[in-house]
Amino acid sequence: LVSRLDPSRRNRAVALRRLARRRRRGVSVSGADVMQWLGIPAGPRVGALLSDLAVAAASGKVKNRREARHWLSGQVRKASSAL
Repeated sequence: LVSRLDPSRRNRAVALRRLARRRRRGVSVSGADVMQWLGIPAGPRVGALLSDLAVAAASGKVKNRREARHWLSGQVRKASSAL
């Protein structure tokens, strides 16, 4: 099934599948945290950021809430500069 996805979605699907198999090393961050920290409204973007954050935490890039806030800010900056 993953092989049928377009390449941009395939990488995310593979990462999420790996995440599902691993022991969870979660960082406790909620959608409310994301909205407050980044000043963005509720919506699909918040969910996408939380999903990406879960992958980053599982891969060891983010280990705690402070790092999560910094990582999320970086993701928003990257997206803004790409426009």
